[in-house]
Amino acid sequence: MRSYRSRASLLAVTLLAAAVGAVPMQAQAVAVSGVARSARHPLLTEPLLGGGAAVHWARAGGGVTYRIGVTSLRGHADRIGIPCAGLVRPGTCAPEGVRDASRFTDATAGAALRLVGGTHAVLALTADATVASVHVDTRGHESGRTLRAAKALWGASAGLLATWMPAPRVPMGLQVAAGASALVPFVTEQISDGYTPFNDGVRLADVRLGVVWKR
Repeated sequence: MRSYRSRASLLAVTLLAAAVGAVPMQAQAVAVSGVARSARHPLLTEPLLGGGAAVHWARAGGGVTYRIGVTSLRGHADRIGIPCAGLVRPGTCAPEGVRDASRFTDATAGAALRLVGGTHAVLALTADATVASVHVDTRGHESGRTLRAAKALWGASAGLLATWMPAPRVPMGLQVAAGASALVPFVTEQISDGYTPFNDGVRLADVRLGVVWKR
């Protein structure tokens, strides 16, 4: 597992360095937002909630903004399941109520292409490369048995970003964003009767609402 995290960290640093190196080193906007994320995965059946931050750069006179960002989310969900994995003797681990406690962190690097907008409001199309780490601890309510799953993922996302600056002389504004992403594991483990719930990856949908400060 350490090797997966090391590869994810290395790729995250590479993405961030590439994004920063693509434009002059002058941050033009910093955004902080609350994030709600839904996932198409059996262990992530309830929304994940948390926050994110991003830094934006732009070339003079261009309609493309480059950006890097990080997000940290947590969530939990209750379901009926079997809190055991591997070779289990019949009758020794019956289905019961379980709770999945999840943590999801990611780093992104990408760009936003302005579609429409002017001084006060802008609507942009976004595309990002993503590296992520997901952890889920599953615990049986009755037995107390636990399962742990962790995976380093990578993939891409696309979405829309709207920015509204209510007053030209005030550097603060609002941002609303929505997007979808598909992530797959760096390494797919082939373990007979093993517990590998993220081998098939995960699909995500995000909604973000926050504030932005522009220089």
